[in-house]
Amino acid sequence: METLQELITRFKNGDVETFTEIYERCVDHIKFVCSNVLNSIEDVEEIVQDTFMKVFSKARELEPETFMALLRKIATDKCYDVLRKNSRVGQPISVTEEGGADVELSDTTDFLPEIYIQNKEANENLLAVINTLPLHLQEIVYLYYYADVNAEEIAAINDMPASTVRKQLDTARQAIKEQWTRNLN
Repeated sequence: METLQELITRFKNGDVETFTEIYERCVDHIKFVCSNVLNSIEDVEEIVQDTFMKVFSKARELEPETFMALLRKIATDKCYDVLRKNSRVGQPISVTEEGGADVELSDTTDFLPEIYIQNKEANENLLAVINTLPLHLQEIVYLYYYADVNAEEIAAINDMPASTVRKQLDTARQAIKEQWTRNLN
């Protein structure tokens, strides 16, 4: 069985037939990413299809090493677009009743007691703090914590060094920690 990178290389080189296998291998992951942000199954399905159509149209530009990161980035951007279009939230990130977009904060638990992480109200407060960050930091925080994109993949997507992404994540975490502390007082 070929690796995903091998399939992407073949697809990039004009073997359109491999796209079906690439789709089948990646579709569940992209559905999962989108369903963590959106509650509407119809929106998720539409975004998944749009994401793969966009990737299909950019076959020659694909880089096998960063393919999954690119796929997640396209999908999350489209999720943001749907959220804005439908005016479901005033900011890019929100918590839903069903738990969509719940925050995973494994790297930031040094400043949040575990009980707060599991508490919906605390999650809403945390997301409100995240939404006060500049948009470029919100996007990096979202990709890193919500879409499970690592720093190297974020760097490749945004054409910047991974060290810059890590520094921006540190800056975002520090700003979140300071705002969170202020809100607690």
